[in-house]
Amino acid sequence: MVDLLFRSFEEHSIVWIILSAGVGGLIGATIDFLLQNVLTSRMQSSKAARDAINRYKYPLIQSVESLRKLIELLFQFVEANREDMITDEYFKLSYLYTFGRFLALSEIIEDTAIFKYEPSSSRTKKLHINFYGVFKAMTNFSYYQNIEEIPVDRVRAVTVPRLYLKAIGEIMVDRTVKESGEPGIPIGFVKFTTKYYTDKAFAQWFEPLVQLLDASWQGKQGLAWSRLVLLTTKLNVLSYTLDPRGKYTGWKSIRRLDDLHPEIRKRIVRELEIGKMVRLIQKESNDA
Repeated sequence: MVDLLFRSFEEHSIVWIILSAGVGGLIGATIDFLLQNVLTSRMQSSKAARDAINRYKYPLIQSVESLRKLIELLFQFVEANREDMITDEYFKLSYLYTFGRFLALSEIIEDTAIFKYEPSSSRTKKLHINFYGVFKAMTNFSYYQNIEEIPVDRVRAVTVPRLYLKAIGEIMVDRTVKESGEPGIPIGFVKFTTKYYTDKAFAQWFEPLVQLLDASWQGKQGLAWSRLVLLTTKLNVLSYTLDPRGKYTGWKSIRRLDDLHPEIRKRIVRELEIGKMVRLIQKESNDA
């Protein structure tokens, strides 16, 4: 039997050599294709995304902190019964521009990095979750769902549609600098105020943010207040994700969760626990 097998192999040795060479060549070509096209492409894409995030990291941190501080200032005006400040035109423009600048930077980062960044590691996954968590705080109904004393109509009145936020980001980006290699930069305050007063279509995109500002005067009893508390919470989380050592911003704690409806507070705290950010909660803090 053994002799028969050896004889068969010897008689067909050339065929076996050709087959093995063909199979080996196919495997080698497949590996080469994967290395040169798939893996190399993914590595280049991830590197480009990391470079873009690092490039805009500091401006984004600045923008996040500016928006967080401005909303905290709004809280203080309401608590001090300073309606004159909330209705002040300069404060309104500052509020809208600060929002718009953050959304413009978010639009740029989405275009250049976020969608290209492979969410394979825990670090990149956390960045995805916490970046889009800011938008969730403004647009999502789930925090208020199934709470009997909070009807849907009231929630809808303080909810900013996601596409409005994206549209604001788009119109707040100056694309004329593309020739210099930049994907765009946020427009300046002077250009913003000029367009806001002279371009009706431009101004209309900001209307949901104006309505949120106006509704904030209702104070802690109003849902606009809870929306803004959720927003500052998510801004703190994003700021910590981008700057965990406090190199640019220092230590910032999550505040005002006790202002929320108990069920809403329970839900946001649960999110913080899942994201391992619950340690940022501090009931009493002098941070601004």
